[in-house]
Amino acid sequence: MMEKVRTKLVNIISNFKEKAEFMKFISTFSLYLEEPFEKRYKSFFIPNLNFLSKEYIKISNILKDKPKKYENRAGVYIIKDDNGSYFYIGSSINIHNRIKNHLLNFRKPNRGGNSLFYKHVKSIGGWNCFSIKIVKEIPNCLHLFLKEYPYYKLTKNEMLVLNFLTIFIVRSYELMFINIYKPNLNQYRNVVFPFLNFNIQSLNKNNFKYKGYSRNNILLVESFSMSHFSLNLGLSKTTIYRYLNSNKYVFSKKLGLYLYINRGENKNNLKSLKNNLWINREYPDISNVDLNKLPKGLIALDIDKKTILAQFNSIKEAALYLDNKKEVRYISRYINKEKIIKTGGLNCYFVRNSNKKIAFKHSPNKKSIILFDIINKYIIYFDSIKELLIYLGHKTGNDTSMIKRNIINNILNIPYKKRYLFLYKKDLLENDIYKILSLYLNMSITNENVPILSWDICNNTLILYKDVKEMKLVFYKNIDVSLYFYLSQNKYENRYQFIYLVDYYCNNIYKDFLNVDVKNFI
Repeated sequence: MMEKVRTKLVNIISNFKEKAEFMKFISTFSLYLEEPFEKRYKSFFIPNLNFLSKEYIKISNILKDKPKKYENRAGVYIIKDDNGSYFYIGSSINIHNRIKNHLLNFRKPNRGGNSLFYKHVKSIGGWNCFSIKIVKEIPNCLHLFLKEYPYYKLTKNEMLVLNFLTIFIVRSYELMFINIYKPNLNQYRNVVFPFLNFNIQSLNKNNFKYKGYSRNNILLVESFSMSHFSLNLGLSKTTIYRYLNSNKYVFSKKLGLYLYINRGENKNNLKSLKNNLWINREYPDISNVDLNKLPKGLIALDIDKKTILAQFNSIKEAALYLDNKKEVRYISRYINKEKIIKTGGLNCYFVRNSNKKIAFKHSPNKKSIILFDIINKYIIYFDSIKELLIYLGHKTGNDTSMIKRNIINNILNIPYKKRYLFLYKKDLLENDIYKILSLYLNMSITNENVPILSWDICNNTLILYKDVKEMKLVFYKNIDVSLYFYLSQNKYENRYQFIYLVDYYCNNIYKDFLNVDVKNFI
C-alpha cells in the first residue's frame, strides 16, 4: 500500500524538475519518500502514550482560545475520554479545523455522526468528557515554503503538490500510530491518501482546455477555466462534469443548442459519439391521443393508446412504484413522445395533460401545520404551509426548507428566528404524546389564546385551559404578579404547578407526564 502511495507522489513531483527552487525545497523532505521510511525510523518517532499526562487539553477549551492554538498546525493527534480507556487517533494538516469538523460531524448522521467514535462521545455525555493531545507535529509544507521563499509566486499546481506532500507525511505517521496502538474508537484501521486517484496529465495546462462542440463537430466554446466555461454555456459545474468526455449531448439554454463537452483533444470520443446514432435520435410527439382530455397526474397508457394502466401524482412516484428507483430521467424524457417504455413489467406510453394546471395532481405546500410561538406562548393552526409563510412575512409560499429545519422535537430543535417551532398535523395524529395539543385544537380558540396547564400534584392530573385568563378565574385569586413564580419548581398553595402548553412541548416537559391523566376544563 505505502509503496504504491509513495510511487504515485514521486511521479507527481517529477513533473516539476525544471523548477530549481521548488525542487530544492522538496529535496529537504526526501527522507519521507525513501522506501524503508516506516521501518528505519520506527523507534525514533513513536513516543509512549501517557494518558495521565497534563499535556492533554480539553476540546471545549481549545475552540475558546483566542490565539487558536492548533490552527495551521499539522500532525497526528489523540482524543481520549476522561477515563483514558477509550481513545481515537487521527491526523490533519490543520488540527484546529479538524476539531471543528469533528464537532460538526458529531451532530449530522449523513456526515458520519453514527460512527463508532461519535456514538461513544454521545454515550458518555458529549465533548466535555474528552481531551486532545498532538503526539507528532509535522511542518505544513505549504506554509513553510511561503516563509522560506516569500518572493516566489507559487502556481496552483505547486500549491497542490505541497499539500499532497504534507498529507502523505501526516497520514503515514497516523497509519503507523494506528498499527502500533490499535485505538478502540477508530472504526477503520486503514488511511486514505486522496492523491492516489489524481490524474498526473492534468498538471499539463493544455489538458485543462474545456471545449464545447455542436452536433456538426463545430467548435463553439473553449476555455482554460471551468468557471468561465460554465458561465459561457449557462450550465452548472455539476452538469458539465456529468457530461464531460461522455457519449452524450447536453442542451445549453443560453446557446439554444445541444453540445458535446470535451476536455483536451480527445477526438476518439467524438468519433464514437457520431457512430452512436441512437444518441441523436429524437422521438416525435405522440399521435392519436387527445392530451387535453387526459385526467390529472402522470398517465401510463397502454400500447393501444386507449387503456389507462396506471395513474401517478408525479414522475418520482411512478419511478419509485414501478421500478423502486429514484432516477426519473428514463421516464421524464419520453413523456408525450411516440416511445414505448418498458418499466415495472409494463410496456406503455407515459403521457400527461398538456394543460399544466391539470397535469399535476397536487399543488405544493398543502400540508396542515401548527406554529408554536415561544415568546408570546401562542399556538396557531394553519391549513397550509403557504398560509404559515405569509403569516411569517414571506413574500411567497415556496420556501419550505426552513420548516423542515425547525420541526419540533427533531435532533436540533432550534427555533426559527429564535422564536418559532413547527409541527405537521399528520405527526399530531400519529403520536399519542400530542393528545393534549389535540384537545386544545378541538376547543373554540383564537390566535390570541395562551393555553396553559395546571398540574394537580395531589391527584396527579393535568388540567388544560385554553387561555391564562380562564385559568385565573378558576383559582379565584389574583395571581398576575406571582404567575411566573409558579411556572418553575415552586408550587401554588403547595399543590398546583403551572406550565404553558408551548413550553410543555418545546422544552420536552411532556416526557415527565406521559403517565398522568389529562382533562380539559369545560
